[in-house]
Amino acid sequence: MLSKLRPYFSWIFIGLLMLIAMICLAMANHWQNEKQIWKAKYERTLGRVIQLRTNEKGDFYPVIGFVTLDSQKVFVHAKNEFSAFKEYEVGEILELYYDLINPDDTHIIRNEGFEIVFMNITGILMGLLAIAFATLEIYKKVRTQQLFKNGKRIRAQIKSVAKDPQKKRENKAAFVIYCEWKANPEATAYSFRSEPLLRDPTPMLPADRMLDVIIDPNNPENYYVDIDFLFE
Repeated sequence: MLSKLRPYFSWIFIGLLMLIAMICLAMANHWQNEKQIWKAKYERTLGRVIQLRTNEKGDFYPVIGFVTLDSQKVFVHAKNEFSAFKEYEVGEILELYYDLINPDDTHIIRNEGFEIVFMNITGILMGLLAIAFATLEIYKKVRTQQLFKNGKRIRAQIKSVAKDPQKKRENKAAFVIYCEWKANPEATAYSFRSEPLLRDPTPMLPADRMLDVIIDPNNPENYYVDIDFLFE
């Protein structure tokens, strides 16, 4: 099953990046809209922490005093702002929203807009990464297609199979097949390496220890080691 999905792994990863980007941007947009609703429903003001109290679980919450627009003095038990630690000090001045109709509905303003900015930046970065990876995949695809169309197929001798610590598959050093080819016994030897593999391919390699390699006749450094048979 995994071998059949192998050609699509990169696109699945790109799709996940785009999904994360869209979720982040959607959340940022939702919070931005929610913020606008809050501004219409709530009034912004300053309040002072009068005292700290604890709820039934032992968490601390502040009692806040403030003056409404109509000069009404209000003391609110901000139980929705509880914490296991004493985040507030008695006498501390806080910025807060309160409901114009029901002043007891109060929310302390903390890091206002940070979540929106963070989600927007994260969404944009994920989107740019997805575009960059997609561009790279398209480039590789076009390059490979050009090789298959205009390249020369040769038979290269397998020299070794080894782990490459620089290449990772599922956080493990990947296996790489190394092979070599000469146009004739006196010619320069060209070395090729396969794409990184999760498992040791040695048991599935041809008995004659030869692999097909498609090379650019004008630039043998541009090549593709054909190991598709390993995933059939």
